[in-house]
Amino acid sequence: GAADHHGSTKVNMWQEPLNPGNWKEEHFVLTSLAMWGAIIYGGLKVFGGKKEVKTELADVVELTAVMLS
Repeated sequence: GAADHHGSTKVNMWQEPLNPGNWKEEHFVLTSLAMWGAIIYGGLKVFGGKKEVKTELADVVELTAVMLS
C-alpha cells in the first residue's frame, strides 16, 4: 500500500556505529554536532590557547633588574 516502508530500517547509533547511513536522524545530528564541537575545541586548544609571549613591560623589568644588580 501507500504506507509501505521504503529503504533501510533506521537503527540506534550504538547498534551500528560504523554505518551512519542507517542511523536515526536525531542520532546522526547529535553525533555530527558532537564531532564538530570536539574539532573546534581541539583546534582552539592547539592554535588559540594562551601563549607565553614576553611583553615589553617584562623586558623592561628584566633589563632593570640586570642593570641594578
